[in-house]
Amino acid sequence: MGRPPRLDRCPTIKEYEDMVRRMRYEATRNPSIEKVLPLTVLVTGARISEILMLTTVDIDEDDSVLYILTEKVKGNPKRVVPVPLWYISILHSYIIRNGISYQLFPISRTQAWRIVKKELGYHPHAFRHTYGMYLLYKGLDPETVRRILGHSSWEMIEYYVKTVKIDTRKRTPLDEIF
Repeated sequence: MGRPPRLDRCPTIKEYEDMVRRMRYEATRNPSIEKVLPLTVLVTGARISEILMLTTVDIDEDDSVLYILTEKVKGNPKRVVPVPLWYISILHSYIIRNGISYQLFPISRTQAWRIVKKELGYHPHAFRHTYGMYLLYKGLDPETVRRILGHSSWEMIEYYVKTVKIDTRKRTPLDEIF
């Protein structure tokens, strides 16, 4: 991992939740690339390069997941990222309205970065860190968070756990039986 991320350059969990609400509203009303791309960054925690590789084939509406291709993982390069049902609905509107047949966001990395920065006010990668911490904050176990984000090592997840102050030694419901 090297040095930990600068959290003063990442949105707080409250800011993150507010941004998701706002972008959901705006993307519902106007399913354009300027609204749906930043929303995708927020609800997936994926890297910009991974989002730009998304295609219509990567959407599984039955299970409400996206299959995200990552170049950083050897072996099985696609990971399963759960997304809300309302996001799938917005994605469908975006695809239909914009006549998308395959690649969801056919723009350059620089264009994508500018759109996210303009709409959300932060560097796109900052949301990856906030998303990871948000998942832990909402109760997902660290291993699930690691898989969703596609981290090959535990270093960043450990950092998120310490930052969010999650007690990973919580008792399980089975503890009540014994």
